[in-house]
Amino acid sequence: MVSPGSASKRPLFPDYKSYTGFDYYPDSNTDVVGDAHKLSQYFRNQKFDAIFSISVFEHLAMPWLVAREISKIIEVGGIIYHSSHFAWPLHEKPWDFWRFSDEGLRVLFSPALGFEIIKSGLFAPLRLHLDQVNSPQELLATQPGFGGVAILAKKVREVNYDKFRWDVTLDDILEADSYYPKL
Repeated sequence: MVSPGSASKRPLFPDYKSYTGFDYYPDSNTDVVGDAHKLSQYFRNQKFDAIFSISVFEHLAMPWLVAREISKIIEVGGIIYHSSHFAWPLHEKPWDFWRFSDEGLRVLFSPALGFEIIKSGLFAPLRLHLDQVNSPQELLATQPGFGGVAILAKKVREVNYDKFRWDVTLDDILEADSYYPKL
């Protein structure tokens, strides 16, 4: 998450054996503070049975790198769940980068990264209203929109990360004055 002081997610898992909260900001939900783009560096010799995030991926400058990092630290047989925004107002600027479709999440957590998609889809139906309509956009108001998107997937195999690469860093793509919102 990028919201300091967020509510703990531990109560969502009353029967967990262990729970490790990870965030960019320290708070009561956070056991490890760091940058998700480098997730595996914080858990070098540790694998997880499940990894989830809620309203995080829209705030990741390079979500494809974080998907790769998640693949590195999830056990084969482990489950991931991530929900994000399909259509939502800008928030937590300037670190609000993306909106996702269910197909977009399927690409991020693809078989190439060792995942088998259990389910993905859009949720939170809404109607979109354009303040200014240009032809042929008149019909957009008759189509349903969705506020959220989620994916549930299972890691089914290991991946050779030397062959599956995205060789770019945050410094390569962001301007020097970009920053996470201040505490």
